Amino acid sequence: GSSGTLGWFIGINRSTTAAEIIEIRPVDNGNDTIKIEPGEFACFRFGSDATAPFIISASGSPTLEYLLIED
Repeated sequence: GSSGTLGWFIGINRSTTAAEIIEIRPVDNGNDTIKIEPGEFACFRFGSDATAPFIISASGSPTLEYLLIED
């Protein structure tokens, strides 16, 4: 799906493999600003500079469960 206005992100890394770390960038080719280790969760509000958030795995294929709530 899509979201018109980015707001809150709530997510959990369901991976059980230590190397499967999830990193979130505010835009593609940006710097990693959020890191979610296996078994950890994150809850935050996207800033105005996050125009096209990019979620990447440092290694492997972790499972990310998430909820996006529009502003």
